[in-house]
Amino acid sequence: MYVLIPSVPERKERLQFAIDCVKRSICNQPIEIITKINNYEGFVKPMLEMLDGVNDLVLFIGDDTETTPFAIQRLYDAYCANFKNNDGICVPCNGKNDLGEKVGSHALMHSKTWKDVLHPGYFHNFCDREWTDIMKYRGKYCYVKDALIVHHHTEYEPIHKDATYRIGELSSTKDGELYQYRKKHGFFRSIYPKDE
Repeated sequence: MYVLIPSVPERKERLQFAIDCVKRSICNQPIEIITKINNYEGFVKPMLEMLDGVNDLVLFIGDDTETTPFAIQRLYDAYCANFKNNDGICVPCNGKNDLGEKVGSHALMHSKTWKDVLHPGYFHNFCDREWTDIMKYRGKYCYVKDALIVHHHTEYEPIHKDATYRIGELSSTKDGELYQYRKKHGFFRSIYPKDE
């Protein structure tokens, strides 16, 4: 199993904290952490680059997260129980401002599924809404409330507002327009599994 964490130069300390939390995980699966420091290129581009060459389960978390010790094991167990064909998504609770039942911002999916539902046209925002809509449409969405990965998002913790969030906000309108367009048109190929 892989944990992928994209980051930027100004977040070295936050990234290290996110990595340390993952390393403290109590999990019966080997976990390989992949990070990519990018030059403020959003989420999607570095995520697709990190997925290149990976053929396994992949948990994406942000560098502004705090993975609790049993979260990864609980996500893994839920995934194995629900998706024997490696075709689903398991979404953790993200803390006091939990949106996991509505939007799977951080998620565990097989790398093949990630590559299928992560559209390269997005910069940062709304891509999670698209993959959530697709996986719910397919009936392959599993919210795992007892898997806690706290998201220290600037919306709830303004002290963390940095260049990454400011740059992301600049792309929000364009990403939102792309999401609405793609949703209106059925997200093209991704709304249906490849074998249909």
